[in-house]
Amino acid sequence: MRWHVTSNGLKAFAIGRIAQGHAELLLDAVVPHAAVLTRIAGASVGVVPNLPSRLNRFALSTKLFEYVVLGIPAVVSDLPTLQRYFSPEEVVFFRAGDPEAVVDSEFRVIGTRGLRVVDASVFPRIPGFFIVTPIYMIAEKATDAILAEAHRDASAHR
Repeated sequence: MRWHVTSNGLKAFAIGRIAQGHAELLLDAVVPHAAVLTRIAGASVGVVPNLPSRLNRFALSTKLFEYVVLGIPAVVSDLPTLQRYFSPEEVVFFRAGDPEAVVDSEFRVIGTRGLRVVDASVFPRIPGFFIVTPIYMIAEKATDAILAEAHRDASAHR
């Protein structure tokens, strides 16, 4: 198993201690712009969780095209434009705007094992213009969930 964590928070070190002996751990504080596509190419799955809005109904995410070109399976909102240009054989659709359609309360992608999404896409509504603080908050919550699950798993194996 490989964990790739992009964080400059203190809990990244706690995750590193838990991963020792169980998983290969890669820690990054920042991903340089030139390295983004390389990082994406290593992904197991891509998630494009566009919310249904007046503008998004016509949106085609460049991130989705990157996933498709790189051959990465993609999970996307069932917005009309996406359904027009992609078939269910090419991508997996979920109900746009349904906060329970993609991730659960611990950021696990529903219907998968070992995959979490922790970014602004998990918000049912974008919380204002300055979303950095709420993103840090969900990152802390996700870290707590990951650490708690790792402790439960470690206790079960004793």
